[in-house]
Amino acid sequence: MKILAIIIFLISSFLLISINSVEGSEVESFSVPAGGVQTFWFNLESGDSVSGSMSIAGGDDDINFWVTDPSGQLIIPKQGVVGGKNFQFTAVRNGAHTLHFDNSFSIFTGKVVTLTYEIEYAIGGGCLIATATYGSEQSSQVQMLREIRDNSLLQTQSGQSFMESFNSFYYSFSPTIADYERQNPVFKEAVKLAITPLLVSLSLLNHVNLNSEESVLGYGIGIIIMNIGMYFVAPTFVIYKIRNSRLL
Repeated sequence: MKILAIIIFLISSFLLISINSVEGSEVESFSVPAGGVQTFWFNLESGDSVSGSMSIAGGDDDINFWVTDPSGQLIIPKQGVVGGKNFQFTAVRNGAHTLHFDNSFSIFTGKVVTLTYEIEYAIGGGCLIATATYGSEQSSQVQMLREIRDNSLLQTQSGQSFMESFNSFYYSFSPTIADYERQNPVFKEAVKLAITPLLVSLSLLNHVNLNSEESVLGYGIGIIIMNIGMYFVAPTFVIYKIRNSRLL
């Protein structure tokens, strides 16, 4: 049964879920209102690292900045930033790691923060292709994939065995696909169109109980059959019908 489960997970992962160690740089800009505080978070696992830089615009180009882990403990102490700053930290526990930007000292002037960052994931970390496709590690699609992997696949022995053996192979080509997506918007849209049916089918796993090897195996087989139908059987049937109509 474990061998069959590994084969099923392998087929599913070849379709979409790519795990890699390093993501490309991302850029996010957001406003911090006068007298207010804004936060920006990363959903990390122990061993994941974040490095980046920030630039501040507005007023005296200053802001207070600090980083907390999922328990609220400080990772980077509160400090004043003028103009810009580089930062880096490594997660020591799983969950949301929050960057805080405090403009409460400025009563009249809002600030604009431009954040450039790169995430280096430990093995079993980020969904590289999905992140390149949807533009951000914080997109709902990427978060859904991570939750399915972490809360379902990695909770079973067969899923863990698959991830350990599959990661080293997948590293060899997933960076190339993700990089090409970032360089070629047409290719990126083609990937998005291609993986949308699979995302819809995988989202069904959020509505069932995957609390045993048998349930993961059963629902996994169902998802595989559904995707074979969508990606292979349906197109083949359409092509067959079109060819027959032309012959008549």
